[in-house]
Amino acid sequence: MMQRHSLKCIFLDLMLPGRSGLEILEDLATYSTPVIAMSGNGDIQMAVNAVKGGAVDFIQNPFRREEILRILAEIPESASRRLPNRLSLDLPGKEPLSYRERQVVRHLVAGLSAKHSAEALGLSHRTVEDHLARIKRKLGAKNLAELIAAVLKKS
Repeated sequence: MMQRHSLKCIFLDLMLPGRSGLEILEDLATYSTPVIAMSGNGDIQMAVNAVKGGAVDFIQNPFRREEILRILAEIPESASRRLPNRLSLDLPGKEPLSYRERQVVRHLVAGLSAKHSAEALGLSHRTVEDHLARIKRKLGAKNLAELIAAVLKKS
């Protein structure tokens, strides 16, 4: 797969021969590098699926240079560098976390607040709080400290 280097971001074409770009996006969940999904034959549903799958943005080919620069400028560089590369978030006996829930946990473990996590993920603060409530329920944690302790103990 990909070497672990300090990348600013990954551009991923979703229309690849042999394997879905959305599947590859899911595989990239263990990396802290933001992914920008793109396609020349994309539609609204593909864009929605890409963002739900964890892409920070979706662009349609052909794209303009200004569009790429805007997206790159919006990626919080300091946050992506601080994220743990690998966390084992599949805890035995616990309900599995969704891709987005795993992203939220990575940000929180890296020390970002819910507000900063929301900004980094392009979500509303309320959405991150909703994810956090589901994560705590799934992992059986009463508070954020218990959640982080459970994740770090497993990793």
